[in-house]
Amino acid sequence: MPVAAAAQKALLAQPVLILIILIVSSCPCVSSLAPSRTHNTSEADRQALLCLRSQFSDPLGALDSWRKESLAFCDWHGVTCSNQGAARVVALRLKSLSLTGQIPPCIADLSFLTTIYMPDNQISGHIPPEIGRLTQLRNLNLGMNSITGMIPDTISSCTHLEVIDMWSNNIEGEIPSNLANCSLLQEIALSHNNLNGTIPPGIGSLPNLKYLLLANNKLVGSIPRSLGSRTSLSMVVLAYNSLTGSIPPILANCSSLRYLDLSQNKLGGVIPSALFNSSSLLSLDLSSNNFIRWSIPSAPLISAPILHVILTNNTIFGGIPAALGNLSSLSSLLVAQNNLQGNIPDSITKIPYLQELDLAYNNLTGTVPPSLYTISTLTYLGLGVNNLFGRIPTTLDTLFQTLKH
Repeated sequence: MPVAAAAQKALLAQPVLILIILIVSSCPCVSSLAPSRTHNTSEADRQALLCLRSQFSDPLGALDSWRKESLAFCDWHGVTCSNQGAARVVALRLKSLSLTGQIPPCIADLSFLTTIYMPDNQISGHIPPEIGRLTQLRNLNLGMNSITGMIPDTISSCTHLEVIDMWSNNIEGEIPSNLANCSLLQEIALSHNNLNGTIPPGIGSLPNLKYLLLANNKLVGSIPRSLGSRTSLSMVVLAYNSLTGSIPPILANCSSLRYLDLSQNKLGGVIPSALFNSSSLLSLDLSSNNFIRWSIPSAPLISAPILHVILTNNTIFGGIPAALGNLSSLSSLLVAQNNLQGNIPDSITKIPYLQELDLAYNNLTGTVPPSLYTISTLTYLGLGVNNLFGRIPTTLDTLFQTLKH
């Protein structure tokens, strides 16, 4: 019995021994598979970079390190890789290298890419729709190139996108309405292109939008009514388009807005008083539109920080509000080429830092306040083509020393 028992124990232990052998023998296989997967994903990135390189001409030799025989692609010029895990390309920074050629669809094979930064080159052709596969993309900057075609609708699949900067290209078509699905967007810079159509209403409701720069296009329609509803908005530049309608009240009352440029459009109506009573606005340019009146609170904020008010070439009628004198930070007041009437209020001469004052080409009457000629900070004064009268003071030495010739 003892012998039989020993034999039985040996038989029972055998499967355990076999199992241990199998586990131990399988471990090298597991460890050998991991490097293989890492190598495969890294090699895919290297091949995508080589594909991209094949589409570019590089007159400055900036991409000489991008060679087929080089395996260390993370050391290639302009390439940034992740610091953790497998070496994956997360950023391409190729600014001002005189690169020519087109962006190929294979750029989408860099699936971990968060940044495409290639401004100030001579890149042409269309933006490939495959770019929508870059779901980790945060910063897309292709400004100052020669890109044509339309912005692909697939861009909305880049849901992590924070910056889209394609200013100064030859992009056509409409701004994709589904761009509003990219709720993390902070900057939309598409100025100096050939974009047409309207500004998608949803863009006005983007919760994180700081900068909306769409100047020098062929945009029509009205400004989105919801623009300014979020307190992140800091700069809106929609100049040199064909926008119509009025300034949305929400935009005029935006508590975070610092720069507003709507010049060279077809906007009209009354300029909202809130723009002159803002605690944040620094610069307001509404020149070359069809505004007929400006409404300024009788007692605007003395602490209002606004520096520049440019209303040149509108059809504004009525008098110059005396309350303008309360804008103590004002540096430039340019209201030439309107239908302003009445006298020049003395209060304007009390603005302590006024440097530019242009009241030319209006219907102003009366005499020029003598104190206007003694503003020591003034560098430009325009009073021509009005109905002003009276004598010019014989002692203008102080003013002539500061005025630009």
